Amino acid sequence: MVTGVRPSSKVDTPRSTSSTSSAGSIPQANSSPVRTQPIGMTQNEQKLFEMGFLDHNLNATLLRRHNGDMDRVIAELIEP
Repeated sequence: MVTGVRPSSKVDTPRSTSSTSSAGSIPQANSSPVRTQPIGMTQNEQKLFEMGFLDHNLNATLLRRHNGDMDRVIAELIEP
């Protein structure tokens, strides 16, 4: 029998190196890109932007080329 050693119920667990405290922490930036729309867009340019066609210059060019015909503009944008 070993004397001077008592069984312990405490288990040593490794501590995490990352801090989980929110006090004084800086929020992390969102990894998804922020879509900002150019100022002064026409209504059709706004619609194209909301549909996910984000190239303002291309949208404006196609709208001029097709005299504002959204069906023709969208067809050209999605054409492979």
